[in-house]
Amino acid sequence: MSADDNQVGGSHYSSLSITPWKVMESWFPESFPDYLLMNALKYIARNKCDKKEDIEKAKHYLEKWLELQN
Repeated sequence: MSADDNQVGGSHYSSLSITPWKVMESWFPESFPDYLLMNALKYIARNKCDKKEDIEKAKHYLEKWLELQN
């Protein structure tokens, strides 16, 4: 299973014909891995009530980053 097959925190992107994640990966292939790491950091650093969901979101970005390393 790929990180592309999962969405953490709702279904608002999965209902689209192409997700923003796929657009960024296509349009900015060289900087996309950095985008993933920066977003993981954003979710780790956030101070919201649902810290578990933020960590799950960070994990999702890191899983995608790891997939790109193969």
